[in-house]
Amino acid sequence: MERDEFRLSAAAPTKALLSGSRAWLSWRKGLAALVLLVATLAVFAPAFNFPFVEYDDSVYVTSVPAVQAGLTAEGIRWAFTTFHAMGWQPLTWLSLMTDLELFGQDPSALHSTNIVFHAANVLLLFAILGSATRAWGRSFFVAGLFAIHPLHVESVAWISERKDVLSTFFGFLAIGAYFRYARRPSAWRYTATLALFLLSLMAKPMLVTLPLLLLLLDVWPLGRLPWPFRPDARGDAPLGFLAWIRLATPRLLEKLPLLAVSLGSSVIAYRAQSFGGTINEKLPLVIRELNALVSLVGYLKMAAVPSDLAAYYPYSRAPGVGEALACGATLLLFTIVAFRFGRRGLYLPVGWLWYLVALIPVIGLVQIGSQSMADRYTYVPLIGIFVAVVWSADALRERMRLAPGALITLGAASLMVLGVLARRQVMVWKDTRTLFEHAIAVTGGSSLAYVGLGVAEFHEGHLAAAAEDFRVAKRFFPSTFQAPLNAGKVAEAAGQKKEAEDEYQEAIARAPRRPEAYFRLGSLYLATDRPEQAVQAFQTVLRLDPYDFQAQELLEQARKRAALQPDAK
Repeated sequence: MERDEFRLSAAAPTKALLSGSRAWLSWRKGLAALVLLVATLAVFAPAFNFPFVEYDDSVYVTSVPAVQAGLTAEGIRWAFTTFHAMGWQPLTWLSLMTDLELFGQDPSALHSTNIVFHAANVLLLFAILGSATRAWGRSFFVAGLFAIHPLHVESVAWISERKDVLSTFFGFLAIGAYFRYARRPSAWRYTATLALFLLSLMAKPMLVTLPLLLLLLDVWPLGRLPWPFRPDARGDAPLGFLAWIRLATPRLLEKLPLLAVSLGSSVIAYRAQSFGGTINEKLPLVIRELNALVSLVGYLKMAAVPSDLAAYYPYSRAPGVGEALACGATLLLFTIVAFRFGRRGLYLPVGWLWYLVALIPVIGLVQIGSQSMADRYTYVPLIGIFVAVVWSADALRERMRLAPGALITLGAASLMVLGVLARRQVMVWKDTRTLFEHAIAVTGGSSLAYVGLGVAEFHEGHLAAAAEDFRVAKRFFPSTFQAPLNAGKVAEAAGQKKEAEDEYQEAIARAPRRPEAYFRLGSLYLATDRPEQAVQAFQTVLRLDPYDFQAQELLEQARKRAALQPDAK
């Protein structure tokens, strides 16, 4: 049995002393959970008072009539039927609606909910990993890394990533339910696992690989499935492939319902992204494959040295073949090392494979959007790396016969450093200007960053500066629809109606299945006394988003005004 600094010796001289030891252990687990909670809140405390940022917060909250209305029957129906924001994520919409129903338009309430879900995820990870391994000390450090690593700031400090923390919350509950099922199989425990998994996917389809991750957990820490590359109980030969398949077949069959749910969610997600036009088919497959290799190593670098993190990493250049091959060789080396030393501890290959498998949905082989990578993608995958590092460090300490206190001190110091860096990264999200000025400074600029900065300038009344930012954004990415859409708003605010109309038409040409530019164009037509054209524009909006209540109201206004035209029939 593995040693644990949070456990007392099992060799208690009396039953009473053993009972006291268990109480002492329970008390220390409670204290560890409290430390994790306090550390999480301390790092993310500034975000409680942050405003909305003009980076998808309008897409998810401030410009979504169904969300703005709070919890309504129409809104709930919309949540389950819309592909708004290029995804089917009804649970995320219901969560945001609930916040607005309870707290109104206060962004601090939405930030608070994100932080609460993240804190709950931290405690769930600690409880699930600790109860499965009985290694509460190591589980504490894994949960600590998950809680305050700078790469996880984006998932927590950004209101629009409610879907990330919410999906993970139900994903962790599904894993916890699966662990209970693994210990005492029953139909209702399996049904609970399946239901919680479905809820996770209804928030965000990040965990579609959960059936494969559960197979890894069957190997370690559950021990329900042998590692095929490890010697058998006699230690003289690895299991043969056919022998392993026979042992693995029951475990594989019990994952089939979960795999069916994953497949259904993947199909829906692909349809939603296709409907929204965010699947980037302009990038050749070879470029996406090279970028996938570079990104897998890049995330590891940022995990080890979390500096120069940004809200958006553009495809500023195509990955070089030499760079990609070097990254591929690095990944192969890490895999060989993990499998080789997996003979001593299965946590190493399982942790490494967890990282690779969990990243599959977002590695970019099917390119969604224009980013080359994103901090938020590491929220769940890095757990595997944290487990491998923490357990390996303790194993190394035992081999070197060092006192446990030395490793605990090193771990605590590492968490303190990461906490300081994470707190600094939280402040990057304090407002739109800071967010995108930082992104430009770190990445050298991108279309999205300049659009975001331009929106900040626009809201501050700096129309000339905003117009220039949007022109720069077009130079970075000529096919963007966000730059002309926002340039049209600037022109409209400056009284340049013709220029605004041209910009909106350009935005429509770039993204004909996005309703935003049609809505702006319809509003412009109403303002310039062209109600018949406004009717056509708002009808298009409602065809793309049938639950846009504001568009419905403006359509009725446009129809009434069109009926009053002198030549109306």
